[in-house]
Amino acid sequence: MEHPPAASAAAWQTAPERDFLAFRLITLAELQLDTYFTDPVESKAYRRPRRRATRLLASWEKDGGTLTLTALPAAERFQVRLRGAGFDAVLGLHYLTEQTLLQAATVEQFSGDIPAALVAASAWLDDEPNESGETLLQSALAEIGVPFPMVRAAAGDAPADEVPPPAPEGPPPATSADARRVKALARAAAAELRRHGSPSLDAMNTAWLESQPQALWPLLDAAVAASTARRRDEALITACRWLLANQLELIRYRLERGHDWARAMLDAYQEKLIALVQAKTLPEPDWFELVNLLNIAKVPIRPEMAEALATAAAQATPDAAPGATAQELSHHLQEHFNELAKSAESPFMVVEGLAQTGTLMPAEMRAFMTHELGVSPHSVLREAVPLLLLDPEPAVRQAAAAVLEQVASPETISPVMLRRTLLLRSWVPEAEREAIDRLVRKARMKGVVCAQWAAAPKLAINCSIIDGSGAQSLLLTTPVGPTGPFIGLLLKQGFGIRDCWCNASLPRTDINRSFKETRRMMTWHATGRDHLDMVVQHHIARGLAAGHLPQAPIVEIAEMIGAVDWKDRGLDVAAEIERLVNELTPKQRTPAALLESLQRSGVWIAQDPMMQSWFEDGAAIRAVAEERPRLTRDAAVQRLLEDMLPARREIWAERLLLIVLWLRAGPRNATSVLRRQDGVVLAQALLAGHPLQDIPAMVAIAERSIFAARTGNW
Repeated sequence: MEHPPAASAAAWQTAPERDFLAFRLITLAELQLDTYFTDPVESKAYRRPRRRATRLLASWEKDGGTLTLTALPAAERFQVRLRGAGFDAVLGLHYLTEQTLLQAATVEQFSGDIPAALVAASAWLDDEPNESGETLLQSALAEIGVPFPMVRAAAGDAPADEVPPPAPEGPPPATSADARRVKALARAAAAELRRHGSPSLDAMNTAWLESQPQALWPLLDAAVAASTARRRDEALITACRWLLANQLELIRYRLERGHDWARAMLDAYQEKLIALVQAKTLPEPDWFELVNLLNIAKVPIRPEMAEALATAAAQATPDAAPGATAQELSHHLQEHFNELAKSAESPFMVVEGLAQTGTLMPAEMRAFMTHELGVSPHSVLREAVPLLLLDPEPAVRQAAAAVLEQVASPETISPVMLRRTLLLRSWVPEAEREAIDRLVRKARMKGVVCAQWAAAPKLAINCSIIDGSGAQSLLLTTPVGPTGPFIGLLLKQGFGIRDCWCNASLPRTDINRSFKETRRMMTWHATGRDHLDMVVQHHIARGLAAGHLPQAPIVEIAEMIGAVDWKDRGLDVAAEIERLVNELTPKQRTPAALLESLQRSGVWIAQDPMMQSWFEDGAAIRAVAEERPRLTRDAAVQRLLEDMLPARREIWAERLLLIVLWLRAGPRNATSVLRRQDGVVLAQALLAGHPLQDIPAMVAIAERSIFAARTGNW
């Protein structure tokens, strides 16, 4: 077999597909090592005393490709090589044979065609049995992470009459091996924190956590152990909490996709917190930090669970004085507010602090606190009240509007407070706008002047491709200067603005490093201000319709970039697609051209690495994929196309519209122009009701959905 000449190191290192090819190769190598060393005969043969030397352990062939496993002279060091037509990959691995645990792995050499290697690696993985001990990556099964692997039609599914063992209802219990790995991850993240000022993990360990939801429990144990150690290591404590918050967030993603086991795990986490506070296992501040991780991970807390947590906290902290009168509560709060006013540098910090301490508070208590903020003598606390018009709780929003109307005068409402109130008026539910209009009229009648907006700065705007979960990220900064603002927004189709944050002044070196890291994880390109304003306002409107208001930092972002006119302006998807179709030339709208476009979009959605997260996931999809007796792949795909995907036509049409707008706002080249045309034609076909079986792109999405459900752990 002839192999291609070695590509330059720079070509491999800078390829946008590099990271997720590395993931797939490492996954395949780990699986082969697990398979080899769980065989008692092979494992015993490897451990026989002999002179240390390089020796071939196993070799497999498939579809003209070769996969070899080689033991290296150093103890527990191995090499896996995958060769095929057009590529050659060599991986070095440190593997603990006794524990069957991969410690480290890297792609040491690669030459040839990356897409060909992705197809081959996925084909090898697709043919592996779906045993409980497999460690296949879930890749894009979460909203963040690495794009999904190239999908290739399976050579053959299991016969319909062959019944595999039933799939588990959720992750297995955590093992001692999980606990050991978690401890190693915590130490590694703590070391990064000491070295660079923030914790981080490499790609392989991030993927491992993503594929092991049950690691939540050893992570919680590690956080408790670090907080109760005789000698506290603050870096280790911070690293454990950071890992725990990330794992809670990953499980929350599964909850949003309809997995019942995810809800059970998140409830169990909260029950463990109740047990911890009742047993007084942790210092009170450490316990509240663990509770606040639910807020950080945006985990929805059921009312009964919030009540149980609050009751447990009150019993453990008798100074809370249950049953206190309003006057007593007001006096008690004044001490807390005085401390908050001293430490908070801005009203945004006040709101952030209230969010952290308010996780366990009932809405009525938080509404009372909001009123007390509005009548506070501290200006920084009063300035926070307009931001609470965006609070998730209606009672808190209503209290904010009421107290602002109560104190509407130049002495208590500043020009900036009035400007912020006017800005976010269209970001709240329609029924709440009358109260805002009333307080604004009163403030103006009393002589409150509205602050002027600063001139909008020139921005460098980078926007990611919208992924298969409907998530799209934006990063903003100024283009020059030793420092600059650094702003991030996460938009989520069907949710609205999922997250946002900003740093008013960050060193340019830190900004550049962050841009570099994010570009490695996903596909980005520079866009413009018009695109930014359009997609943000669209998601404000979509979020409002779904009952999700923007978070307070969006106000700071709007002020920082001069977004004076951000409102709830949703795109009319059908009308926008029709407008874009009408922009096509008559030649591009002929039946032959439309059919060719549909065929073409089927190819690039199936094969382009940057589209590999485009698939459906969720409990309903898993149910079809795991149905007993097992459906053939084609039958399962047909079931999705006939019974499940038709209800999601409008969702996919909106997603296509958003990617077309993203392409229009980015660099213009032959590929982007053609894909914009294809995206418009495909969206029109979906809205026109064409049978999904006749739309190649939807067939590819259905195939990939079944592939993901059958190869992903959870």
